[in-house]
Amino acid sequence: MNTILLIDDDIILLKKLKKVLEDSDYKVLTAENYSEMRKHIKASYEEIKCIILDVLLPDIDGIEILEELKINHRTKNVPVIMISARDTEHLVVESLKEGADDYISKPIRNNEFLMRIQVSIDRAEKLKNVPIKFLKSENLEVDLMNRTTYIDDELIKLTNKEYHLLILFMKNPLKIFDRKELMNAVWPKNANFESRTVDLHISTLRKKLYAKNLSMYIETIRGMGYRFKHSVKVEK
Repeated sequence: MNTILLIDDDIILLKKLKKVLEDSDYKVLTAENYSEMRKHIKASYEEIKCIILDVLLPDIDGIEILEELKINHRTKNVPVIMISARDTEHLVVESLKEGADDYISKPIRNNEFLMRIQVSIDRAEKLKNVPIKFLKSENLEVDLMNRTTYIDDELIKLTNKEYHLLILFMKNPLKIFDRKELMNAVWPKNANFESRTVDLHISTLRKKLYAKNLSMYIETIRGMGYRFKHSVKVEK
């Protein structure tokens, strides 16, 4: 059973759409505001297959939420459908530009609503099986097919460990990794070395990026670990 996260401050519409979805065998999580949305994502992000998001919420603009969802490692690949009583070209274009999969104008027609949700879920599932070719952030680009890294189209030579660290960070932007997580992800299991080894590899990777004015890409979070602090565009 697919789980849908439905976010709208219109309680009557929220209840109506919840019933429509449940009658079509979806599990539905509802949120009337940003705070409730965050609680659902934290608790259930692994099972959420689609997010329905109202453009206009009382506590925060829906476009801002969309931007956050698309850089959050928990939700960046979850399709988001925007809904709104306003269907101006500006809102539609801005929503699609920020990563929305679809835009539905109110009043909502039930059959069309259900069809668009299923199409978005099916599309997302197909994309899971398509290999990623490029990771891009600002002027940094990684070609995964050829295992090469470029800054402003200039080749940057990375060691095997540096390359895999960078890939891990860029595939999970804003996620904080502690040393143990980095060790388990990049180094062989049962490898015998000190956690300081991770710091040294991060340091050398940073120096190669710093030389090209990318000093702020990999950030140290005091007492916690490291993270890639910018959004990343994935191309397949």
